[in-house]
Amino acid sequence: MENFKKEVNDKIDANKQSIINFNQRIAEEKKEVKAEYQKKIEALNQKNTDLKKRLEDYKMEGKEDWNQFKTKFGSDLDNLGHAFANFFKKEQNDTAKTADSPTNKSQNTTVK
Repeated sequence: MENFKKEVNDKIDANKQSIINFNQRIAEEKKEVKAEYQKKIEALNQKNTDLKKRLEDYKMEGKEDWNQFKTKFGSDLDNLGHAFANFFKKEQNDTAKTADSPTNKSQNTTVK
């Protein structure tokens, strides 16, 4: 149990560092874009905080209960990790799709 807690706390700390990095990265964004990113960052921060509290509040009530908790908690932590990893990817993909859309392609043609 202690090894699991240490691993989880390390991931939670890494998520906190990612939040700091995200905030630094969006500092120069336009006001509207920055506000949207800040909402998303706050949601990630809240989920991270909730997971930390859930782990701290857990009281072991037997091996089967621990295994169920660990499985569910690990899944939730992995999902949050994916959300952190993909934080900027969705916006980049949306931008790429917009740039590749038929309307934009016709506007972006160059004469050779």
